[in-house]
Amino acid sequence: MNNDVYDFGLRLKTLRIDKGFSQVAFADKLGVAKSVVAGYESGEKHPSFNNLRRCAIILGCTSDYLLGLDDKVTLDITGLTQEQIESVKSVISEFRKSK
Repeated sequence: MNNDVYDFGLRLKTLRIDKGFSQVAFADKLGVAKSVVAGYESGEKHPSFNNLRRCAIILGCTSDYLLGLDDKVTLDITGLTQEQIESVKSVISEFRKSK
């Protein structure tokens, strides 16, 4: 785990934007008001366990990532064939070799 200062709100906001959700659209998917999402992102509010779980599902990450317990970003390969999955793994392996 990275020893830098952890910020749940920043991770949530970054992932939300990366996934193309406005605060309103994300709040709708989460089933809360926009002000709740704004509160999470500013650090004024903290999600319940159930909302944390739903955030992770919607954003395609783990709750550990959102909580700063893990710095690994996940890649959703749902719907890919086994051949496509192997191709993705191969490309990732090549990128790691080039470091």
